[in-house]
Amino acid sequence: MLLAVLVSNSGLVSDLHLVTSSGHRILDAAASEAVRSWHFVAGTRKGHPVAMWVRVPVRFTLAEENEW
Repeated sequence: MLLAVLVSNSGLVSDLHLVTSSGHRILDAAASEAVRSWHFVAGTRKGHPVAMWVRVPVRFTLAEENEW
């Protein structure tokens, strides 16, 4: 799946949009919720932090219970 994320000049997520779905609503929601809590390093322009959109790919992998 792919998310478009607006990272503020302080590195927090200001906005988030689903670009490409995983095909499962519950996985899309879980990924969106997780990414909203992330802290990024803000982009810079002329040496100053600025808000900008980034694309964040999220990949889900199934594992056997005993693999954890």
